[in-house]
Amino acid sequence: MDQCLISVIIPVFNDPQGLENSVNSLLRQDYDSNIYEIIIINNRSTDKTIDKIHELKRKNPDIIFSYSEDFIQSPAAARNKGIKKCKGIYLAFIDSDMTVEDQWLRKITKLVINKDYYYTGCRINMYYKSKNIISLYNSITGFPTEKYLFGKNYSPTGGLIVKKDLFNKVGFFDNRLITGEDDEFGKRVHKYGIEQHYVSEIYLNHPADISFTKSIKRWFRSGIGSMLMYYYYPELYNNLILVPLNPYNYFPPNPFKFIRSVDRNKWDKIKPWKKICLYFIQWLVKLVRVIGYTYGLLKQNKNKEYENINN
Repeated sequence: MDQCLISVIIPVFNDPQGLENSVNSLLRQDYDSNIYEIIIINNRSTDKTIDKIHELKRKNPDIIFSYSEDFIQSPAAARNKGIKKCKGIYLAFIDSDMTVEDQWLRKITKLVINKDYYYTGCRINMYYKSKNIISLYNSITGFPTEKYLFGKNYSPTGGLIVKKDLFNKVGFFDNRLITGEDDEFGKRVHKYGIEQHYVSEIYLNHPADISFTKSIKRWFRSGIGSMLMYYYYPELYNNLILVPLNPYNYFPPNPFKFIRSVDRNKWDKIKPWKKICLYFIQWLVKLVRVIGYTYGLLKQNKNKEYENINN
């Protein structure tokens, strides 16, 4: 390989089919294969993901490289491993279930690298094939990168492009966070005075077809993540503090706030009865996150007691 210009970093956990789709879209790029690489980080997968990684590497040994992050199970830890192992001047992070268009790397070169941007968020298109209400909910709540970037100073990591030198300036993703590491990293970048950009012409496709069970697990994990964000960064996330016994946490969410948070282009086309169902799903999300937050809080306090005993 010549001088590697772009490293595409993909953390993966138990998603062989999603990974294959993602990698195949990267292999179809209308781009010089000598100046980009695909870095796959296996993060404690227990299914056939490892076999799929070996298969993809065997077919494309000059462009695909894989490593394992076995010590910490979190997207932050997996991405940090990829950052340390990659050779690219620019790093593009995507999730294992995302796909990209054939011109994706060309657009990154033209719209990001040639302008010497250090931190760039891209558009994420949420799509779904099944007609169940959970997929619809996931598609309208999605990843509004532009709103996050200009309202909260961060881009979701699955869709983030950075110059590798940035990590020497501000540090890596925080391994302690199981969710929200992209939020904290973006705020750190902003604090250092580094300009953040949004390029809508560069986009990724993300499936919203997630089962009800997986969605519950994701919302529960998000609740734990919110607790950890407040625990480690109370000055940044004092809005995330939550008292589990406060009855307000179990009240229905503000409907106007919910409507403001969704993709309005999709929302306006939804039938009224479905809108009501989506609102009640938002209430369920709130309750599951409260349970996750409480679980995380109890576990964190137990760990602190253990540390105090051993100290």
